[in-house]
Amino acid sequence: MLKKALVIFISIFTLFIFIGCNGDGTIDTTNLPTTIEITQEPTTEAPTEVPTQEPTTEDITTEEVTSEVPTEEPTTEEITTEEPTTVQPTETPTEEPTSEEPTTEEPTTEEPTTEESTIEEPTTTEEVTTQNPITQLFFSEYGEGSSFNKYVEIFNGTGQAVDLSNYSIQLYSNGAASPSQTLTLSGTLDPNDVLVVAHPTANATILTQADITSSSVINFNGNDPLTLSYNGTIIDSLGMPGDASNYGQDTILVRKDSITGPSINFSMTQWDQYPNETYDYIGSHSNFIPDNSILLEQDYNQLPDTIDLIGDWNFGSGSNGSTYTIINVTGLASEHVIYNANYIESTLLENVQYEGEIHIEVSLEGAGTLTKIVGLTLKFSTLDLSTHPEYYESIGEELSGETLLLALRSLINNGFVGVDYGAATTILAESDADPNNAENIILVYLQTSIDGSWDSGATWNREHIWPQSYLGDTADNNTVNIASDLHNLKPANPSENSSRGNKYFDNITTSSTYEPADEVKGDIARILFYMIVMYDYLELIDDPNGSAVYDMGVFSTLLEWHILDPVSDFELNRNNVIYSYQFNRNPFIDNPQYVELIWGNN
Repeated sequence: MLKKALVIFISIFTLFIFIGCNGDGTIDTTNLPTTIEITQEPTTEAPTEVPTQEPTTEDITTEEVTSEVPTEEPTTEEITTEEPTTVQPTETPTEEPTSEEPTTEEPTTEEPTTEESTIEEPTTTEEVTTQNPITQLFFSEYGEGSSFNKYVEIFNGTGQAVDLSNYSIQLYSNGAASPSQTLTLSGTLDPNDVLVVAHPTANATILTQADITSSSVINFNGNDPLTLSYNGTIIDSLGMPGDASNYGQDTILVRKDSITGPSINFSMTQWDQYPNETYDYIGSHSNFIPDNSILLEQDYNQLPDTIDLIGDWNFGSGSNGSTYTIINVTGLASEHVIYNANYIESTLLENVQYEGEIHIEVSLEGAGTLTKIVGLTLKFSTLDLSTHPEYYESIGEELSGETLLLALRSLINNGFVGVDYGAATTILAESDADPNNAENIILVYLQTSIDGSWDSGATWNREHIWPQSYLGDTADNNTVNIASDLHNLKPANPSENSSRGNKYFDNITTSSTYEPADEVKGDIARILFYMIVMYDYLELIDDPNGSAVYDMGVFSTLLEWHILDPVSDFELNRNNVIYSYQFNRNPFIDNPQYVELIWGNN
């Protein structure tokens, strides 16, 4: 009996060893060689677990397990079904991948952030940090030659037009500590342009480039310092006041390209020196090349601050290549316009007026973008805005350039019936009548309203916009000729008419140029455009010092004025009145786009 009990005990003990039974009847998997089964299944699913399983395999005595596997296959199958839940997620396989996966994912989440900041930063940097290094005018050239071949040149590299009335030039004779002569400047100086001030008896080469002549300040020798002042404060010097040292006798001095501003302490290290007959550099500081941000700002400044929109308006593009794009129109006017790219058109059909703003994006490659807000006044014209379309039936829409010019020349000469110069005394009182007072007329240069009654020129003159002296013919009260063409005649104040004389038109008033009021600049430009189309021997040029018969200017300035001062109701009415007398029209009033089509390349 004892033997039988011992055998039973040994059998049960042996069974416990092989199957590991728990007290509750469940199978204890912790002591079984299940790692053999686990390392095979996870290996196919996650190769990263292989290294973590190899050490586990070495800890288990594989010889014993191998010898027992055949007898325990059913048990192994049952264990395999529970493996994923009990062993794989909870123990070694799940803990180690958790610590590795975040490491591999972090670079992935950070890389897009880095790329986005790299794309945005250049635009922000160019628009915010790029600045024009030049903030003030300065002397860019000095010439002291034989006799009175003397001049100085002042350069504007600020990136915008500068009011010269704040500047003056002083001469310190023989190195005196106080100035003996002062010249106060006037007008404006365009960006990247120069102002040449010369002695009036200098040679022709110098005078051709001169903007102003002065026999007082430009009367120096090599030991007479010169200074440039802004609002009474010296900002730049040629030589040093109080020092009679010879700094510039019989020589030409040209400011080095590396100099980007004025200096109150004169130093020859800032200048290149040339023989006194070297005139290759006068008239420009051409070696100075502004960066793109300056060019962008210049194009930005070319846009008008406000416009009166009657029909349509094309902003064109910047002179430095910037594109103008209308991105929004706000205010009450926005409900009565259509726009696309740089073009805006009124849709008003009633006699009302609305205000608003045009938001224009100015873009230049390599310089970013700027946004300018242009004030908008939307008006309705009481005149016939169709401007006699039947008159232009012969002008094909496909025409441009010289072909269009010749077609217009034929049109406005055909059927032309001139009036004599005497008739202009009454016709101008009608064509240039004050819209608010029919008894008055508007004077062309002063833009003031006065009594329109003719009193033999005591109150107002018949001004030739293209000067009579450059027409090649003389006005006579009883004669019809080029000097009596009504399109070229405007009422003017006698004194202001005398001041203008036969000077060319430009953005500055000098001994050879005249600047009219802003309100009439476009009117003047379109009159001169009419004249060169109507009379084939007239020519617009850019040389303000020329005085040849049949020549007028400054052409490039007039093209700018045409854009900046668009056609008004006043001009449209004037064109209609003149048409009723001499039976031809100014096509650039009726169709302003003809200017671009003919001279767009200029």
